[in-house]
Amino acid sequence: MDEGVYYRDGVIYLLYTDDSLLASKDETKLNQAIEDIQGSGLKITIEGELEEFLGVHIRRTTDGNYIMTQPN
Repeated sequence: MDEGVYYRDGVIYLLYTDDSLLASKDETKLNQAIEDIQGSGLKITIEGELEEFLGVHIRRTTDGNYIMTQPN
């Protein structure tokens, strides 16, 4: 079994093959995690608000909740 979900200091890091996702309620901690990853020599692409990940469509509602669907 290969672990693919990591948690550190309020930041969740999800890794699947060559796709990954960072998430946190705390933007400061999220930015620090990004700096740590970049500082390790890994290249990281910041794509902004999440809309899709691994074929799952993700939509944020006006009340801050998320709706996830997998139409295919």
